[in-house]
Amino acid sequence: MSTLGTRTRFLIGNLVLVGALLLGASVLARPEVSGPAARVLASLGSAYQTDRAEDLVVPVPSLHGIQSGLPVFHLDGSDEKRPVAHVHDFGSGATGAWVHLRFEPGEEHAGPWQLTVYPPSRKLSSAVKMAVTDEAAKRFGEDLGDRVQALWTGVLLPDLERRLPGFLTRIDPTQDTEARAVMEALTKRAMDKLDPMLGQLASHVTRKVKKKLDLLDRLGLLVKVVTGDSKGLSRKLLPIAKDAAQQWWVDNQAQVLKALGEAFEAEYPRIRGWVAGELFDAAREELAEPIYEAHRARLEQEGEALLRAAADAFVKAPEGGFRVRFAAVMRAQLLNKKTALMVLERTPPTR
Repeated sequence: MSTLGTRTRFLIGNLVLVGALLLGASVLARPEVSGPAARVLASLGSAYQTDRAEDLVVPVPSLHGIQSGLPVFHLDGSDEKRPVAHVHDFGSGATGAWVHLRFEPGEEHAGPWQLTVYPPSRKLSSAVKMAVTDEAAKRFGEDLGDRVQALWTGVLLPDLERRLPGFLTRIDPTQDTEARAVMEALTKRAMDKLDPMLGQLASHVTRKVKKKLDLLDRLGLLVKVVTGDSKGLSRKLLPIAKDAAQQWWVDNQAQVLKALGEAFEAEYPRIRGWVAGELFDAAREELAEPIYEAHRARLEQEGEALLRAAADAFVKAPEGGFRVRFAAVMRAQLLNKKTALMVLERTPPTR
């Protein structure tokens, strides 16, 4: 019985082993399995080959984040998750740092190629540069500009123009408003600062007029005053006074602007209180809140559309999951991974 049991177990074991081999062979024969398996075996075999004719040796600014086996991607909008090459070797010499790239089996290696390396970094500017290319940012900016322009001209601007009179009434400096008190205080402060300069201006114009007019001219002006010829006086004096005032302004412009700036600075606490109070309340109650309530559905719709466009452009990969660029940012920023992102692009032939 013991011998029969041993033979039975041996037979069953052989049958299971043969079945497993047959099952494995049938699985490997499937196209969806045989292709990737062949790629894996070819990749493993390539590790033992020092050089290949299709290999690519490229100079790089730095070896920071580069290591053997690091994948290299060709982000052409198709299956970007699958690397087209990997780092076979790297180093530095008299001409600088370099990387030796080996293309994966079945990948088109014909160039010319341009390699871009994004070293790992925790800086926000580096993350943005890695995740958002100049071309993608330009396309998204144009789309954003078109959407905002259409929303502004077609929806918001007409409503704003309709509500603007109510807003201006709330801050009218000619009425009993805080704006009137602020304007009066600022004007008084500016005039106090400019008063000495106005005296200088008047003296300068007077000297220029005296210098330009001789005795006969002055007698002629006296006659015009006696006869009430205001137009004649204006024609004679206005050009001289205008030229003199322009010359004075050129010579004293910096001092005048400085005085106005000092007046504004002195009244800034009052102006800031008005902006944070009456002006802000009027803008919120007459413009922002009514316009938002009237067009909330459209604004939310546009906001959601822009978020979806941003996600499609910078986050979601065409075949699902995250884009390689965004995934690299997450690895560097959240997981603190120290590997670089390497991207190959085909460059057009030089003419």
